[in-house]
Amino acid sequence: MNPQVEAIQAKLRQIDDYQGKGLLRADEAEAQRAALMKRMMQLLVPDTPAPKLPLRVHAWSAVAMLVLVGSFTAYLISGHAGLRARSEEILAQGRIAAAQDAQNRKERMERIRRGESLAPDQFGRFPNELSPASGAGMAPASAAVIGSAGATSGRTAASAPAEAVAPLLSGRIVLDPKFEGRVASDDTVFVTVRTPDDPDGLPLAQVRVEVSNLPFDFNVGTREMIGSPDRFLHADKVVVSARISKSGSGRVRPGDLVGQSAAVQPWANDVRFAIDKEVR
Repeated sequence: MNPQVEAIQAKLRQIDDYQGKGLLRADEAEAQRAALMKRMMQLLVPDTPAPKLPLRVHAWSAVAMLVLVGSFTAYLISGHAGLRARSEEILAQGRIAAAQDAQNRKERMERIRRGESLAPDQFGRFPNELSPASGAGMAPASAAVIGSAGATSGRTAASAPAEAVAPLLSGRIVLDPKFEGRVASDDTVFVTVRTPDDPDGLPLAQVRVEVSNLPFDFNVGTREMIGSPDRFLHADKVVVSARISKSGSGRVRPGDLVGQSAAVQPWANDVRFAIDKEVR
């Protein structure tokens, strides 16, 4: 540090000391302090202005700034930053997913109309499908017979009533033995199907029976669905719940007995759970 600045700082500390001890009046101390501060500012910030930069330096600085800003702007709007390519990739993936979802929904609706199950077997095949290998090795006469039988069964399925359509979701509900003495045969049982992420929303399907039907083997088809069947077919997972109500009310009330399954696929065919809790 500049020795002159250090000397001025020492004098300022001395003035503060004198004023604190009563050896110097406040107005005198303030005047001396102001003079010393002015002197110190002159030492730290000289009056000599900074040298002016040549005009060509200013010009080169302006050109460099324009080039930098212009290059960065052109880089962003040209698409080379990857933004446009990523956006196009996301849009393409969305179109493919939407097309696949529409195709799957169409195939499931066709299977519902034909009265076929939506649950594949352990090999991922549907019950009414024939493998290419078995079809390739059939004799012409056998193929004709099977084709005739298939046509007949197709006409039968097409003419079958709605009640004969294969259920999408099925299972069995039992009453926990500890509640057997708490229910009457005419108490109402509500069996409801919802999505796990919307437990209080509009049900996908609902069945209403009496306690006398317990244990109850439920089947959920198009007749039991609420609203469009697409809501059911779009669900990744569903939860089946059952509630016994003495009043027959659609709202949950204290004293109702309830039970719920784990999250399953919408076409599961062996959903089993018990009514084993009481609403408090």
